[in-house]
This record gives sequence, C-alpha cells and structure tokens, in this order.
Amino acid sequence: MTLTQWINDTYSQIRSDGVKGALEAGYEFYLGGLRRLRLLQGNGVNIYDRSWDLLIILDTCRVDLLEEVSDEYEFLEDISTIDSVGSSSPEWMKNTFHTDHMNSIRQTHHITGNVHSQEYLEHLPFAELDQAWRDGWDDERGTVDARTVTDRVVDICRRNKTSRVIAHYMQPHYPYMRNPELDTKNPVDKKPILWDQLRRGDVEKSKVWDAYAENLRYVLDDVEILLENVDADRVVITADHGEAFGEWGVYEHPGQMPVPVLRKVPWCTTSATDNHTYRPEIKREKETPSVEAKLRDLGYL
Repeated sequence: MTLTQWINDTYSQIRSDGVKGALEAGYEFYLGGLRRLRLLQGNGVNIYDRSWDLLIILDTCRVDLLEEVSDEYEFLEDISTIDSVGSSSPEWMKNTFHTDHMNSIRQTHHITGNVHSQEYLEHLPFAELDQAWRDGWDDERGTVDARTVTDRVVDICRRNKTSRVIAHYMQPHYPYMRNPELDTKNPVDKKPILWDQLRRGDVEKSKVWDAYAENLRYVLDDVEILLENVDADRVVITADHGEAFGEWGVYEHPGQMPVPVLRKVPWCTTSATDNHTYRPEIKREKETPSVEAKLRDLGYL
C-alpha cells in the first residue's frame, strides 16, 4: 500500500467509523512499517529441503501451543522448529511451491482445506491436488472439518504407497470448533470480528488462547486417527505459520511479518502405521458458497 492509498483509506475509515476508523488505520500503518523489517530476515526453510513422506500442516499452529499440549499425545515427542517461508498462508504457498521444486511437486499428493490454494496451487503439476474446501466445506461452521481432510488423506495413502503426501488441515486456525460462542461476525459484512475484539480488549486473551488450544486438540485427535491408518516412515507435523496474540503489537497472522511467533513453526517428527482401525468416508458435495464467502468466514477480505 502506498502512502497516498493509506491516506485515502484512512480518510474513508474516519468518515465512516470515527475514532474506531482512525485506530484501524493506525494499526494498518504500523503493520506496513513492520513489513519493511521483513527484508532484514532470512528466507526460511522450504519443506522440500527436508526429508519426509507425509507432511501434516496444522494451519496457524504456534510452537509453544504444540508444546503446551504435547504431553497429551504420544506422537508429539520430538518437537523442534524451523523458520517458515511466510507469516500467512498465501505467502507460505507462494514461497514453497515454486519452480525450484517442480520435480518434487510432480511427485506430491496434496490434500488441502485452505482456500488460498485456488490462487497459488491450482496451476501446479501435483500428482494429485484435492482442494477439500471446494466440495467439503462446512457451511455452518465456515471451515473444513478435520475429519474431511483425514478421510481423504487415508484414502490417498492407501491408494498410493510410494508418493509424498501433504495433508493441510485448517485447524487450529479460527473458527474454533469447540467454542462457537467466539464465532462473532459483523452484522453488516458478516466478517468475523474476534481479532478486532481481542485487539481492543473487548474479549480476554486467555479465553481466546484456551479456545485456540482446544482447536489444536480437535485437529490432533484426528491426526492420531490418521497416524494409525496410513503407512509412512517419515512423518512431519508442522505449520505454514503461527498466530500472533499481541506480540510486537500484532494480532492474527498478517503477511510479510518479521514477528518470531509467526515465523518460527514446529517441526515434529514421528511415523505412522496402518492398523486399519478406521475406514474413510469420502463425501463430496456441490461447491457452495463462493470463494469470497469462504475467505470471509475465515477472517479474510
């Protein structure tokens, strides 16, 4: 955003929202300054520069959050970290799946619940790209359920024994599946306002953090099912980026941020053995609603 654009947007926000608009404009200006610091950072670690057979991506999962619940799951024993190539999903996708790794991409089966795949992944020659959000969207909750991704990953792993597989779960990303009371939306544009409420102090940080942790447990319960129903010697549990709860004055996960809690992500190694304790149910519905509406449900746009 140029200075002229910011001034024009600020003027419009103040006219429409008064003091609130001025505060929002100031926050955006601050984020713009932080993005300039991003140039001083390294590029991060590309997932294709590491060894894995099955890569499980937990969208927005912070390292400290995974460590907080690690004693509840036997497969979370070896948690290290890497620097992500992005602080948001679009940035991560753009910097991960590019021409330097085209041969690896051709050998990868990718199942994703992340709507940004439409813009950044559709044109790439994956062995298979299953955009679960297209025909597996939960209209009521405004996201892709963990089980939808689990079912498709189990199915693909049982059909393809030699290819690399990426399983991109949307959780612990908002909305919080076990805390629907926090799923508040602006009555005008229907956009979630939880992070605005947290930034203004209208909701307690501890309450949001606990819901965030429950959303991680929600998806890890499914990861446990997955690890018992696929064969993979080298499994890695990681994240595309983290989530900010006020560190450096930042909330959620804006792109191109140098904030450590957004850039440093888990790299947890384990393995998987198919004990055939679960039979996947592949449900494919007609795609609804629009891509824009789905992004809005997730807090974008």
